Order: sequence, then structure tokens, then C-alpha cells
Amino acid sequence: MSIILNQTETTYTVNYKAIMYSHSYSVTRLEDMESGYIQYDVFDEDGDIVTGNLEKEVIIHLEENL
Repeated sequence: MSIILNQTETTYTVNYKAIMYSHSYSVTRLEDMESGYIQYDVFDEDGDIVTGNLEKEVIIHLEENL
């Protein structure tokens, strides 16, 4: 018998402050252990998905401060 971890999903609260705004974001990080694939989903305070440059900035901030 064996147990193998296939995926993990972790949700972080990220307080991100840029020049013109300061908000709290929820970032869900899904990691597939077998392939090494990592997916991020970033949500704003209203639960709406964040895309574009702001999404990238929040993810970078998260990874640099873990």
C-alpha cells in the first residue's frame, strides 16, 4: 500500500499595496505534484476574478513574500 499526494490547493489572503491602490486579494494556488504545473486564481474583495497586469503583480508579490 502507498499514499501519493497528487495535488494541493492553497488559498492565501494577499494585502497588496501599489502606488494608486491598496486592496486585499484571495489567491488560490493549485499545484500538480506529478507534472510540476502551478495555476493561480486571483480574486478581489468582491470575489471577482482579477486578470492582466494586476493579477501578475499580486502573484509576484505572493511568491516573493512566502
